[in-house]
Amino acid sequence: MSPWAILGIEPCDDPRAIKRAYAVQLKQNRPDEKPEAFQQLHSAYKHALKLAEAGASRREVRAEKPVEPLLDVTTAETTDATVPDSEMRPSVVADEPPVLPVRSETDTLSAPEPEAPAPVVGEVAVAAPDDGDEDAARQLRIDGYHRVLEQVEQTLQDPLRVHLESRWHFLAESPYMLEEEYNWNLGIAVFERFARFNQAALEGKGKGREKNRTVITDNVLAWCDQLFGWSGSAESYYERFDETLADSIFDRLQTDAGDRDPTSAIRGGGKLVRQKARVVQERLEHYFFGGLLGRALAVILDIGLIHLLIGVLATAVIMKVTGQTESDATFFGVLFSGGAYLLLSWLAECSQWQTTPGKWLLGYRVMDRNFQRVGYLRGLWRTLSFLLTVPTLKVGWFINCFLGGNLLHDRMSRTYVVNYRKSREEYLRRQA
Repeated sequence: MSPWAILGIEPCDDPRAIKRAYAVQLKQNRPDEKPEAFQQLHSAYKHALKLAEAGASRREVRAEKPVEPLLDVTTAETTDATVPDSEMRPSVVADEPPVLPVRSETDTLSAPEPEAPAPVVGEVAVAAPDDGDEDAARQLRIDGYHRVLEQVEQTLQDPLRVHLESRWHFLAESPYMLEEEYNWNLGIAVFERFARFNQAALEGKGKGREKNRTVITDNVLAWCDQLFGWSGSAESYYERFDETLADSIFDRLQTDAGDRDPTSAIRGGGKLVRQKARVVQERLEHYFFGGLLGRALAVILDIGLIHLLIGVLATAVIMKVTGQTESDATFFGVLFSGGAYLLLSWLAECSQWQTTPGKWLLGYRVMDRNFQRVGYLRGLWRTLSFLLTVPTLKVGWFINCFLGGNLLHDRMSRTYVVNYRKSREEYLRRQA
């Protein structure tokens, strides 16, 4: 299949037309969605550019081919002076003077030269219309650049949606994205805004909602890295920006060598290979906190389940070993079940399921401030925070009633208990 058919245009020598066609086809053949189709499209794009360059070179050679008549005259004069007349006559037709392709004065005035001579200092350049076209095209690129940056700023103003990769697809839809200068400058501007956004979020600057905003997540950074080739130019970024600022992006882009995509940005190309499948946690647009009564019910269900599985056995062992009465042994069995609940809930909430059996029945999950799985150290601090709030009893319960589902120990450990089932149903309803 010819490259022109893949690009959807007629054969031509205009690189701009080829780039525009490539940008149009790229919207339908994204590298992260259709890697084989993207590789075929990119190969056709490179081949078409080579054909266009070759065609332009042939035209320049034909246009710049030196005029030979003056050289023929000089050669003829030299030959007449050095070669005998007997050897010169066979090349001349009888009774007709030799015709030299020298232009007359009329021809010179009526027929323009193939290529205008270089302008002399003090003369006005003849190619003024072309310069005007180039200035207008450059201004269009500058205007498009500022429009894209404004859209980036607007997207960053909604911190609950910055983790959605689809919110950033507008970056690849610019018709100038394949131009080296435009891609490089836009990549630097987006990199700086992402880095400052992540740095501010991690340092907890600001107040209210800004203090708890999320960061630009790995899936968005990886997609932009393919688009702009940040990893391939890491040294330049470290020279341009502060090390701490650059680390806020590159530390999140570090992956194992087997998982790295060798394609260093769309403009650079390179052979595309299929990456190993990785499980990415589903991200929603909005999350609902778990209610206070629902969470209390989940705790009761979890402790009851643990008591049935472990506490009853512990009660029987205590009665058998110590000879205590059933009521006393049951009291210690309940305490044992409470301790087992704290340990098992810590492990369950930090696991890949992010929930305990009681919370699972109600559709709840435990997440950190970035709506990701809670680490084991943070989960341990969450458990200790819960123990610290238990002695408050009625006072703590009364305060929690006014915290909208984000309870005291949630705030202390910087974690959330979200109603994931309700959040996902709401997300699907909005998508429909």
